[in-house]
Amino acid sequence: MHPPVDPPAQQRPDLATSGAPVPSGFDLPLPLPGRLPREVPAAGEPDEVFDRYARLIRTALGVPVGLVSLVTRQGQTLPGAVGLPPFWQRARCTGLSHSFCQHVVARDAPLVVRDARRDPVLADNRAIDDLGVIAYAGFPLHDPDGLAVGALCAIDTAPREWTQTELDVLADLAATASRELTLRRAHRQVATAQQAEQAALEHAAQVSEQMAIGYLQMDPEWRITYVNAQGRRVLGAAGDDLTGQVLWELFPATVGTLYETNYRRAVDTGEVVAFDAYYPAPLDAWFEIRATPTPAHRGGGLALYFLDVTARHEAEAAAVRSAARLAALGQVALALADAQTIPDLVAVMVEQGLSALGADGGSMAVPDPDDDQQLLSYITADFGEDTRADFGRLPLDAALPVAAAARTGTRVLLSDAAACAAFSQHTVEANAATGCQAWASIPLRAGGQVLGVLTAGWSGPQTFPAEQVSVLESFAAQCAQALQRLRAHEAERVALAAAAGISETLQRSMLTAPPEPDHLQITVRYAASAAHAEVGGDWYDAFITSAGMTTLVIGDVTGHDMSAAAVMGQVRNLLRGIGFTLGDPPARLLSAVDRASAGLGLEAVATALVAQIEQDGAHRAAGTRLLRWSNAGHLPPLLIEADGSTRYLDTGADLLLGFDPEAERHDHEQLLAPGSAVLLFTDGLVERRGAHLSDGLDWLAATAASLTRAGADLEQLCDGLLAAVAGHLEDDVALLALRAHPEDAPRPPGAGPAHVPAGLPPAEDASPDL
Repeated sequence: MHPPVDPPAQQRPDLATSGAPVPSGFDLPLPLPGRLPREVPAAGEPDEVFDRYARLIRTALGVPVGLVSLVTRQGQTLPGAVGLPPFWQRARCTGLSHSFCQHVVARDAPLVVRDARRDPVLADNRAIDDLGVIAYAGFPLHDPDGLAVGALCAIDTAPREWTQTELDVLADLAATASRELTLRRAHRQVATAQQAEQAALEHAAQVSEQMAIGYLQMDPEWRITYVNAQGRRVLGAAGDDLTGQVLWELFPATVGTLYETNYRRAVDTGEVVAFDAYYPAPLDAWFEIRATPTPAHRGGGLALYFLDVTARHEAEAAAVRSAARLAALGQVALALADAQTIPDLVAVMVEQGLSALGADGGSMAVPDPDDDQQLLSYITADFGEDTRADFGRLPLDAALPVAAAARTGTRVLLSDAAACAAFSQHTVEANAATGCQAWASIPLRAGGQVLGVLTAGWSGPQTFPAEQVSVLESFAAQCAQALQRLRAHEAERVALAAAAGISETLQRSMLTAPPEPDHLQITVRYAASAAHAEVGGDWYDAFITSAGMTTLVIGDVTGHDMSAAAVMGQVRNLLRGIGFTLGDPPARLLSAVDRASAGLGLEAVATALVAQIEQDGAHRAAGTRLLRWSNAGHLPPLLIEADGSTRYLDTGADLLLGFDPEAERHDHEQLLAPGSAVLLFTDGLVERRGAHLSDGLDWLAATAASLTRAGADLEQLCDGLLAAVAGHLEDDVALLALRAHPEDAPRPPGAGPAHVPAGLPPAEDASPDL
């Protein structure tokens, strides 16, 4: 849009001739005033006070233009204007063809427009092009008779989203500007009366008595000489009780306060001073006061015009409280979103939420999962244990607001004790038990179902205005969504736990107990992931070959489902069968398994580590054993010496099983001293999302060392490691540990009895044919 420009001289407005007709389609419900109020200058003339209002609008809202407009059928005049294009700023008047304010006056209601160019009623108004009016917010001005005569408005030359705070500021300024008209009329009437002769003074007093605002006159000694009828009503005393008394003595709370400061300033400067101030008991009220000095030629002194504006200040305080309540509810909403269990949710709802709503207590009721004709109520602690016991479980047909809301799915509002008595005797009993006399029971709806009922109680009566009910229902909706989320999460958790239990049972059924050769203790563990319900491909195995060789196996088939578990079972059985029959060293055994898998069509990709415990005559004489192993892409074994020191047997890993049956594989050796142990494990024990694998391996080595030095036996070592990761496993864990106990002493009782399958030769002389 082009910027506003001054019109040619021949097009300049004239209130008498340029009052263009209202465009068709405008619907003005009230007639416009026929003339301007007497309390303002003539059409086209500026007014210093209203110019100050215009400047205040522009400063407070940061808009280009602030206006105080007065509208008649002939056009509009602008006694207060700041920021208009130069011509219009000088002219101070327009025809109705350039007036948005006419709609504020005609409807006696605010008009708020983001972009007038898009408004079907205002789009053709010439103020858009000539005055640059795009965004507009105007509030009506009223004359002393309460009639809408103009508008106080803010204008922006670009589209604007008006905030509620800005609109509140405009509303307050419009109300104050309207009072300016009232005060001007009163001042004019009093001034007229004071300027008349003695005979006219009586008439002036009569006029003063009829004013809707309080009026008090004092002489130069601060002695009260006159108080009008409205003043006496506001101050609560008869005229004779006030007249002749000194202000400071009659109203001691004014001394040393804003009252005294402003009264003396008005007298000292000869200027009118307007302000708002609170006076304590017995008046206990807020007053808007205009202190007007009396000219010296009329005896001097001070006249006070005053209005009781307590209601306005209470409304402002209520707005502040409402904002604080909304902020508190915002914090409650965050807490609702963070609630992880239904008890957590209940605590947030009934303890934090109801307090934020300004309630004195309440409850949340949900259907009993074991009996849908009963309600279980979670009641705030403020109501006491007896109330919780008496009302914690209720039949669905109980004559109480909570039960009625649960049955019908509609809210129940009881505003006071009389409404409660009319509802039911049971509700009266609830009042006596809780100290409340007003109730609101709001159904918790989600997904077309009533999940429960939120009930709030107040010790005092409530009017339940639309705003309060809206806040209650919005909070109930948030609670319902949170409750639905937690119920779904709980159902998912139960289903996941059940599935995980089944899966783990299936997994464990594929894993057999290890043998226990003399002086060799073998311990195995399997832990299922907390994040998966399916069976996985992790496995361990320990067996003695046909030649008496103790063989250890740890492995992990890729995948985490039934298919992976099936492949794992096939690979495990294949390795066990070949290893038992052939008795080959680990590298040859893995190569044979890889070739057999390919030949049998097993599409298996897996990591595996096979280890054998050997002891020839020399080792037996020295009391040592030899660990021989081969690694097909698996994590290295962890060696734990008898003194607790640890190190990984990281000699490098060969290719995973399932890629190349002819891949070269290697054996590695490590001497096992008496009392030393070897730990084989799958990656679920050391891998964590967002952490490096080396960090997990370092943790395992340090933890195993700490447990061993603390005296943990092999069983305690394995249990301690799993306990350290319990609750946050992201993958299944298979664990196999072997300890070589000294042979110069009996097998330790803690190792359990030795066990070797019948028909196998003893393992002492076992040594592979290399």
